[in-house]
Amino acid sequence: MPEFSVVLNSVFTMIILLVPGFLFERKRLVPEDFTKGLTNFTLYIAQPFLIINSFLREFDSTILTELGIDMLLGLIGYGVAFVAVCFMFRSMPIDKKGVLRFMIMFCNVGFMGLPILKSIYGPDGDLAVMYATGVIACHNVLTWTVGVRLICPSEKGKGFKSFVNPGIIACLSGILLFVTSAASFLPKFILDVSSQLSGLATPLAMYIVGAHLAHFNFKDLFKSWQLPFAVIMRLFITPLLIFACFYLIKLTNILPSNSMLLAVPYLQFCMPAASVTTMMAQRYGGDPIYASAGVSVSTLLSMVSIPIMSLLLAFL
Repeated sequence: MPEFSVVLNSVFTMIILLVPGFLFERKRLVPEDFTKGLTNFTLYIAQPFLIINSFLREFDSTILTELGIDMLLGLIGYGVAFVAVCFMFRSMPIDKKGVLRFMIMFCNVGFMGLPILKSIYGPDGDLAVMYATGVIACHNVLTWTVGVRLICPSEKGKGFKSFVNPGIIACLSGILLFVTSAASFLPKFILDVSSQLSGLATPLAMYIVGAHLAHFNFKDLFKSWQLPFAVIMRLFITPLLIFACFYLIKLTNILPSNSMLLAVPYLQFCMPAASVTTMMAQRYGGDPIYASAGVSVSTLLSMVSIPIMSLLLAFL
């Protein structure tokens, strides 16, 4: 189990990595669409290769079973969050209510979660990323089904094509490479390319987070009490509810004795609001400015909340 000092060091590393993005965007040292292009590169190349690279290892049926367990734990975590949000913000306008419910339920399990997990677990970072793909798969499917209905109850979603995305493709490709032990016969230059592209994911993701924070207006936070409350729900209360559920599961002793099984999905659910919140609000009739404020402030405060919530890892 990672120690508190290790988590704190990793979070400080992430803070330093987001400074260049914040400064370059704030001082307008890059073209207007630079961050958008960098985001596309990270989403479609760097992050998928971070996932794929974690699967480039000799096949182990135990790891595959544990990956399935983490996927089930992901469904349990999202189930807890969904039940919680169903009772909130009932009297609010629908365009804001859906945004708040979405940002509480869906957190940044991939874009921020993977770099932080890789940093926290050090030598075992690739294995942590591999386990994390179970929650990412749940996230990608639920975002485009349950998430769409949260923001716009009348929307039926876009069907199968909506959640066939780089994250899902990378997960499926990685599993195929893993079960065939592809790392043992692929040419070294391919393995090197995969490794180097995966190494770009962390600094690029943090640069982009910093660039988005540069546009955050703190006045947006205090326009209503509901937004700060939703941020507290996202960073503290929802992770606590999920922790309680995971702790009860641990007490049953039905899981294999692998400390990562519960720790990795728990840490993922401690992440700030998903960056896709703003896009989903824009696309399905929510309030994108409200969504952007929620994502920004939860991302900023997560640098404090993640180390605090990681103290509970000692009980998992």
